[in-house]
Amino acid sequence: MIEQDLRVESKSGVDVAQHPYYKKLSNELKAKRSQQTEERLNHIQKQQEKQLEEKHYEDKVALTEQRNQVDDSKLHEDIKAGATDWAQKFEEAQESQQKQPMSDQAKAFIDNMKHDGKKIVDYLGHKINFFKRLPDLKEMFKHNLMQSKSHNFFMAKFADFKVGVVGQILSYMGMPIEELKKLRQDALKEAFEENIELMSQNIYNIELAELVHGRSRKSRKSLQRYNTFQTQLVQNMENIGRKGYWSKTRLLEEKIKQLDKIYHELRDEMSHLEYQREYLEQVEE
Repeated sequence: MIEQDLRVESKSGVDVAQHPYYKKLSNELKAKRSQQTEERLNHIQKQQEKQLEEKHYEDKVALTEQRNQVDDSKLHEDIKAGATDWAQKFEEAQESQQKQPMSDQAKAFIDNMKHDGKKIVDYLGHKINFFKRLPDLKEMFKHNLMQSKSHNFFMAKFADFKVGVVGQILSYMGMPIEELKKLRQDALKEAFEENIELMSQNIYNIELAELVHGRSRKSRKSLQRYNTFQTQLVQNMENIGRKGYWSKTRLLEEKIKQLDKIYHELRDEMSHLEYQREYLEQVEE
C-alpha cells in the first residue's frame, strides 16, 4: 500500500521508486514483515509441539490406566479362583471326613478327654520335660525360699511368688508333700547357718575396723555400713522364724568370740614377725 501510494510521478518527472529514501523505507518494511512472519511461524510450531506433547501424555496415562485395570481385574480373578479352590477343598475334606465312620477307639478316647483337663494338656500342650531339670528345680525352690525371708519387702514377695510357682511344678511332677516339706526345712536350716556366718563376719569386720582405725572420720562410713548390715541380719533371722535369736547377750557372746579370734590372729602374726627378725639377724651375722 505504501509502495503504491509512493509510486507517483513528481512534477519534475522523476520516478519516486528510484529515490534513496524510498528504497530505505521499502527495505525496512520488508525486513519487518519477514520478522513478523518468522515469529508467527515459530509460535504456530510451538503450539503444535505442545499439542503433540499433551496428546502423548494423555495417551500414556490412558494406557497406564488400562494396564492397571487389566492387572487389577486379573488379580481379583486369581483371588476369587484361589478362594473358590480353597472352599471346594474344605468342603471335600468335610465330606470325606463325614463319610469315614469314627472308630470305637477314637470315640472312647474323645469321651475320656472331655472331662480330664490334665489329659487335654498332655495331648494338645507343648511337652516340656521337667524331669531332666529336677535337681535344678529343687535348688531353685530352696534358693527362692531363702530369698523370701529377706528384709527387703519387694524381694521377699517376688521370691515367695516364685516359691509357689516352682512348688506347683514339683507337685505336678509327682513329688510328695513330705519331700517338699523336707526341702523347706533344709532351706530354712541353710538360711539359719548362713545368717550366723554372715553375722560373725560382720562383727569381725566391725571390731577389726575399730581396733585399727578407731572411731575416726575415715572409718565412720564403714562402721555405719556394718551396723546397717547387722540390723538387716537380725531382721532376716526373725523372718526365718528365730525371733529373738540375736539378742543383746547373743551379740555380746559373738563379739567376744570374734575379739578372741582377732587376738589369736594378731599373736600369730607377731610370732611370725619375730621369727623373721631373728632369722634375718642370724643371716646378717
